[in-house]
Amino acid sequence: ISIKTALALKQQNPEYILAGERDGLPVPGFDLPNSPYAFSQLNLQEKTLILKTTYGTEAALRALQGAHVFVAAFINAKRTALDVKQLNANNQRKTIRIIASHPTSDEDLACAQYIEDLITDRHRIPVEDVTKRIRTSDCAKKFVDPSQPAFDPRDLELCSQESDSAVVLHVTKAGLPTIEQVAQ
Repeated sequence: ISIKTALALKQQNPEYILAGERDGLPVPGFDLPNSPYAFSQLNLQEKTLILKTTYGTEAALRALQGAHVFVAAFINAKRTALDVKQLNANNQRKTIRIIASHPTSDEDLACAQYIEDLITDRHRIPVEDVTKRIRTSDCAKKFVDPSQPAFDPRDLELCSQESDSAVVLHVTKAGLPTIEQVAQ
């Protein structure tokens, strides 16, 4: 979905919430940036949120040919890995593709490798290593740089936390691709 399409959907459906970023920066005309902290301050239950990001949403859309598409971050890595393992329990021959959405982002790669480690039960990657890679990645620097106020340090804090009670997000493909919460 393009920014233009998102804005048109909002015009047709004023109750929709637009959130996202382009190259990390808030999109003019959108209600929210792509900010975990901003999301955490709102009750989004029963709301339609249209999310547009530079890499993440594009990666999810490119993966739609898969039988099952999940959207994951570090916070919901364990729960997502558990759901994928349960889905695959009866068929050991399923192919599982884990995509780090940003092409040069170590924090996305760290998360993808961690999810793979959880799915395969290798237990080679300590959670502390993932947290460190997230906090020390090139992307993280802007969140602690006072000259870049568009980036909230609280987002970095939230993105480097893992939660056993986080939600599992699955992409449905009927009509406009939609991310649905399937477990909490």
